[in-house]
Amino acid sequence: MMALCPQPKARASAEAREARRTVPWSRLDERFPAVKPTFLEHWPPELRRWSMPAEAVPLGWAEVHALGARLPGMAQHFEGHYRRALPELVKRLDAALAGFPEGAFVRLGSTSPKDSPLFPMLGGRVRQGDQVIRLLTSSQARIAPALRQAVRLTYLPTLFLRPWREIPRGSELRCFMRGRRLIGVSQYDLAGPALSDLGRDKLDALGAEIVSFFSFFRRAVHLEDVVFDLIFAFAGTQVQLTLLELNPLDSLTDGCLFSWREDDFDGGFRYL
Repeated sequence: MMALCPQPKARASAEAREARRTVPWSRLDERFPAVKPTFLEHWPPELRRWSMPAEAVPLGWAEVHALGARLPGMAQHFEGHYRRALPELVKRLDAALAGFPEGAFVRLGSTSPKDSPLFPMLGGRVRQGDQVIRLLTSSQARIAPALRQAVRLTYLPTLFLRPWREIPRGSELRCFMRGRRLIGVSQYDLAGPALSDLGRDKLDALGAEIVSFFSFFRRAVHLEDVVFDLIFAFAGTQVQLTLLELNPLDSLTDGCLFSWREDDFDGGFRYL
């Protein structure tokens, strides 16, 4: 049984987020070999079966430059004469989105445009190719650095469309694996609803399901050390877990209720 570890509100720090604000490009480039295997395009098929379906929309260099050149303040890092590639990309996206009657969530293999001002206006859901373009080219904190790094390191990124799914706030967990051992689980959204509101029985069931899920995950994942995010949902007394994304196990990944400075990963399940 996983140890349940309720935490005081004061423990909800922004340690890793602060670190990311000050990290230089050179450090991000040094980190890239550790980050790249976590991108969705590098997940093994066994791992994808535990996640949401995703349709890949490969990008060419002309499309990468065309997207980057449209980002405010980023034009100098990209070749603007490729802008004519965008109408063709819109057509490809429209064709792909036709297979998503309820709309889709769009992301690069590495990150999503959740910081875009357009994201809340659309509710995160896209239905047309031009919406995808506008989302990507207004994401200053996430998509802009990803495209700039892709060009600088000559790594061709991939777009993915996932079927639209409403994810209730407070239903995401961050899990930490070192040497294929589960060293901690944390509530992810520290400003959202407290998981303690679920009650002890549901928390026990959730902890048990995480342990069961991990027995499969540790064999399927292609990395020895990784941070993985899960979404949970209750169907009666049953718990359903879905793998959402992977991140490197390092101090630039948000530790949530764990501290990288203190290295206090004790195998517990921490929540507010």
